[in-house]
Amino acid sequence: MDQYYIVNVPGSSGMFLTGVIAKYLGFPCDTIISPNGHCHNLGNGNWKNTDYIELIGDYWQDKVYTKTILFSHYQNLSQVKSLMPNIKIVLIDYDNDDVELISKFRTTKALDMIWNQEEYNKVAGADWPLYSKDNILSSNIIQKELIKFRINDTANWITAIDHNLVDYAIPFKTILGLDNKSLNDAIAHLIGVTPDTLIQTFISQYQTINKEFYKI
Repeated sequence: MDQYYIVNVPGSSGMFLTGVIAKYLGFPCDTIISPNGHCHNLGNGNWKNTDYIELIGDYWQDKVYTKTILFSHYQNLSQVKSLMPNIKIVLIDYDNDDVELISKFRTTKALDMIWNQEEYNKVAGADWPLYSKDNILSSNIIQKELIKFRINDTANWITAIDHNLVDYAIPFKTILGLDNKSLNDAIAHLIGVTPDTLIQTFISQYQTINKEFYKI
């Protein structure tokens, strides 16, 4: 079985894609889609590894990883290939017009999960409401400023990717169903199997929840 390195900027639905690929490879992956559209729980708790998925995220180590699916934000693909020459690199690609929405997802999905008084104190503006656990989703002022903080980093992340080392590039718009391409067909083709109708149902559920919650 091939090994896959799923690389994406935070906020671009990488754990959702990880779950889709796991399902296509035949692994049990009971991804839970949260009410605000994130998929950080692959069935055994938020940000928890499984027997076949390694959630590297921002914590890459220069070593050979042995699990079948690696989820990572680490952009040095030449280093990845040097350690694991046969690994298939799957990139969630995006354009400038995707940057704001990805930055919003970074804020409302990931940061919202770890939001606490300490995080608030690091960035709070003088005109911000007092801290509360639901600041990010309840306060337009806080949400907009936190998204703004992430725009430049999100825009610059993709420039460090060597597209020549990417085996499969999946557009962010396709992930969310915002173009005329089928994510289900794309992943089935990537794995080399026939599209699965049950996985299509899961994909459609994710896309619908995100479109409705974020009014896309």
